[in-house]
Amino acid sequence: MNRFYLAFAFLTVLIYAHSIVWGFRSSPHRSPLQFVLLAAIFIIWVGAIYIGFCSSLPSISFQITGGFVSILSLALFFYAHSQHRAHKPCKAFSFEEPSDFVTSGPYRHIRHPIYVAYLLSVAAFGIYSLNPFFAASFVVLFVLYTIAAAREEQTFLSSVHRDAYKNYMRSSGRFLPKFHATNVA
Repeated sequence: MNRFYLAFAFLTVLIYAHSIVWGFRSSPHRSPLQFVLLAAIFIIWVGAIYIGFCSSLPSISFQITGGFVSILSLALFFYAHSQHRAHKPCKAFSFEEPSDFVTSGPYRHIRHPIYVAYLLSVAAFGIYSLNPFFAASFVVLFVLYTIAAAREEQTFLSSVHRDAYKNYMRSSGRFLPKFHATNVA
């Protein structure tokens, strides 16, 4: 049992659980995939805590690297979430007509930075513990978030924001940042 890992796991779980419950707006129309995603997240959280009780951890360098990636994921999450200001973002797999979309902060380069933060968090636990459970968890979440992102993008492309969103898609990556060179005159 590693107390630091368990504290790290509990803190991460509490932060993300709080954000899922109070940090996003819900749509009255929900997809069954929303429940699949929540079940997957719950299993990952239980697995993370179980691994903390039952597994030995790798060298300190992996633990430090995993801790750093986790802090990076939380920073990205809070930075991305703060860009929504008074309008909370929708939960994944919510069906809601978009009123606007955010292009500031990390959204300038990544269309779905909150999903990236969640994926980085799972990667952090994988690095921290070197447990293959997290590699499988990452793949499951990546597939689910890819489906959610594609559906959200289709919603924007079917809305009054179609042209602006097409331009935005050309200038930003779905999960990986797109950086553009600036011309120096």
